[in-house]
Amino acid sequence: MIKRDTSELPDDAPHRVSLILRYAECPTEPVPAVFNGCGDDQACLPGKLVDGYQFEIAFDRPVQDPSYGLETIDWSSTNNIDRATAVAVDDARSHVYVLTGGAPSELLVLDSTTDAIIGSAGFSGWQGRDLALSADGTRLMVMLVPEGGGDAGIAVLDTADIAAAPIRTLAVAGIGETAFMSVLAGDRFALASADDATLRVWEDDVGAAADPSAPVEIALPHAVAGLVSGAGGAFAYLHYGDAGLMSALRLSDLSLIDMPLADAGSRIAMAAGSSRDGIDMLALADTANDRILLVSVTADAAAASDRLTALGAPVTGLSGMPVDGVFSAGGNWLYLLYRNAADEAQLRLLSVARLVLGTSPVLSGLIKAPQDARAVALTHDKRLLVAFAGDAVDADPRVPGGLAEYMISAERCIDRLDDVLDPCPTCEADDALVLATIEAYRWEDPFTDGVIDNRAERRLLPSTSLIAEVLACIAENGGGAAGEQGPPGLPGADGADGADGAMARMVKTARMEPMAETASVYARTCRISLASTGPITGAPPLAGMRSAGSNGTGWSLPSTWTAPFWLKPCMNSQCNCFCAVGRTARKHGCAPIAIAMSMS
Repeated sequence: MIKRDTSELPDDAPHRVSLILRYAECPTEPVPAVFNGCGDDQACLPGKLVDGYQFEIAFDRPVQDPSYGLETIDWSSTNNIDRATAVAVDDARSHVYVLTGGAPSELLVLDSTTDAIIGSAGFSGWQGRDLALSADGTRLMVMLVPEGGGDAGIAVLDTADIAAAPIRTLAVAGIGETAFMSVLAGDRFALASADDATLRVWEDDVGAAADPSAPVEIALPHAVAGLVSGAGGAFAYLHYGDAGLMSALRLSDLSLIDMPLADAGSRIAMAAGSSRDGIDMLALADTANDRILLVSVTADAAAASDRLTALGAPVTGLSGMPVDGVFSAGGNWLYLLYRNAADEAQLRLLSVARLVLGTSPVLSGLIKAPQDARAVALTHDKRLLVAFAGDAVDADPRVPGGLAEYMISAERCIDRLDDVLDPCPTCEADDALVLATIEAYRWEDPFTDGVIDNRAERRLLPSTSLIAEVLACIAENGGGAAGEQGPPGLPGADGADGADGAMARMVKTARMEPMAETASVYARTCRISLASTGPITGAPPLAGMRSAGSNGTGWSLPSTWTAPFWLKPCMNSQCNCFCAVGRTARKHGCAPIAIAMSMS
C-alpha cells in the first residue's frame, strides 16, 4: 500500500519518472558474535545474507550514461591557461591556439603533440573573444574588445611570427561588442554585427601586406546570433535570436537567401556545420523549445520551405542548452558543450547516424566539463579540446582556467573490440537498474504504453544467439533498400567550348495567310528550305534582308524576320517561294500574303 502525504500538494510541472530495480541484501539467522569490535559479548550478527530485490519509483533521478554503443570520451589532461575563452586547431602544423579573456588578453601557441607552449602574443588593454584560422593556416583572426567596452576589433596575425605586431587591425565603427566572424572559402573574411545588423565581407587580400579593399556591406534582416561556414564552400549561414529564420550567404555573388525554420517560434542560439552525402548539414540549438535540430541545407531550392530539411526528429530532454558544438571530421558525431540551469558546464555526444535512422539512444549521458567552459575544438587524432575560464576571480578557493583534453574512443565500430579485456560493467554506485522511464510525467497522468519508454535508460544485454540472428539477417538482406532520391547537387562549372560543327540545312514550315480577295485561289502551306549560310537567290531584297553574295545576286534572312511579301503562284502542293516587291509582284499575278519566318 502506498501512503500519500497530503501535507504538500504536488506541482503541475513535468517530471522524469524512473522505475528502478534495486539489489537488496536481507540479513538472517543471527548468531553470537564472539569477537565483536564493540566488546559486547552478547552481540549477534547475521549468519546468512539472502540476496533480494526491491522496486522503487524515482522522480528526476540524475540520468546515468545510457550510451550503449555510443563512443566515449575521457578527461585525460589539462593545460593550465587561466581564463581561456577560445581555441583553434591547425592540424597541418600541429598547432593549437588558445586565447584568454579579460584584459590584458593573451594568445598562446601550443605544440599539439607535446602540449608545450611554443609562442605567445599579448594584447594590452583588450579582452579576448574569439579566433578564426585561415584554410592554409597562415593567418589568424583574433577578435578583441576594448577593456572599457566599445566596438570590437579584429587583429590579423601572421602565424609564422605570432609575436610580431598584427599585420593590421580591422576596426569598424558601430559594430559593438557582439559580433561573429568566420573565414570563408577562398580565404575571404566575414564579420557579422548584431548591433548594426550588418554583415561585412573582405576579399582574400585582408591578410596581405598592402591595404585590403573595402569590405562589402550587406544589411541583415534581424539581429544576428551566429555565423557558420558551409562545409561545401558555396555558402555561409547566419541565424538570428529574434526570428524563426536563417539566411544563406551565396558566396558567388554575396546575396542573401531566406531559409525559414519549420517552426516559426524557434530561436537559434548556436549552430555547428558539417556535411552529409555531399550536402551541407547544420546542428541548431533551439532555445525557445529546448531542443537540437539537425537539418540538411539546399539553399538554392526554388521553394523556401524546401531549403531546410529535418534529419530525424528534434532532440529533446537536454537538461540544458548548448553554448558550443563541433562535428567530427566525417560528420557522424556531434560534440556539444552545455550549460545547465545551475550554470554548470557539461558535455554530451550526439550520434548523427542514430538520429537519422531513428535509433535510440541518440545522446550520451552527461559528461563532466570544466568550470565555465566556453569553447570546443577537435584535433585530427581524436582529441576534444575544451577551453574554460575557471572560477570567478573573487572565488575562494579558486580553480583556475585552462585547456582540458578529452580522449575519444570507439569512434569506429571496430574500435569497440579494444575493450574486450576490460572488466565487465557493473551496476551503478547505488546497485540500481532502471527498467522504464516516463520522460514528462505530471501528477495524476495515466500510465499508458504510449508514455512508458523501456529503452531510454535501460541497459540491454542481448544474448549471443540474438546477436547472431541479427548479424545473419544483415548478411541475408545486404544493404538497406534504395531511399528517396536526394536533392539535386550544386551546378557544375561551365565546360569548355566545343569545336565548330558543319552548317546544317534547316527546314521551316510557315503558314501562308492570303489577303481576303484572293483567299480562294492561292491559300496553301509552302515548305521553305534555307541553308543557314546560303542565300535566297533569284529574289529582290525585302526589308530586313541583307546581301549574301559579292555580286549582289543573293540574299539571306536574319535570325528573326517578319515582313509582308508576295507569293508567286504555283499549282503543285509544295512550291519554291520567291520573293518580289510591290508592283513587280503584282505584274506577275502574285497574291498578297503575310508571313513570319524565323531561323534558329
